[in-house]
Amino acid sequence: MALRTKLVGLLGFLTIATSVAAFLVSTWPVDLASVRYLALGAVAVPFALAPAASLLGASRFSIACAPAVVALLIAGWLGYGESVRGPFPVRSPRGVAVEERALQNELRTLGIHAAAADYWLSYRLSLLFNEDPVLANIDGWERMPAYRAAFDRAPLRALVFHPSIPQTPASRYEARLRSRGIRFEELKVADFTVLIYMQP
Repeated sequence: MALRTKLVGLLGFLTIATSVAAFLVSTWPVDLASVRYLALGAVAVPFALAPAASLLGASRFSIACAPAVVALLIAGWLGYGESVRGPFPVRSPRGVAVEERALQNELRTLGIHAAAADYWLSYRLSLLFNEDPVLANIDGWERMPAYRAAFDRAPLRALVFHPSIPQTPASRYEARLRSRGIRFEELKVADFTVLIYMQP
């Protein structure tokens, strides 16, 4: 085996180990979605396996890796949950944004052009709504400062929730609004819950 191949394998292994170690000691892993921070390690796997491929040869290496590749493909596909049925994708109302369009229409009808939602919901909805309304991150940390500015100056505010994001329940924000003496109305649009209130 060539020295170059060994060095490539070592570099791949060190990249994976560093990625996992950094992930475990950082403050960023907070939920299931945080696994995306391990992407660098996943990209380095082929490099770490280069020495094994060199030793086994293409045919034997392919046979040895086949079970893992098949398992990863199946797990990745099944990870889409209700968006797939067997080997086929499912065009659900949420998947084609039927409920989101109804929500957009309702917000626009109420004159709401800036709202807030959980991080994972806010930017998806802003994209689907063509930024009318825009949705800021409900917890303040913001990738799009213009969204936050629009929400902060909006006289009529809306907080948007969906059961697919259980870590951000509407009940928590209802309690916060009540504790501040802010009156609000609750609106249901399909599975979305919207809390509407005037800026204090």
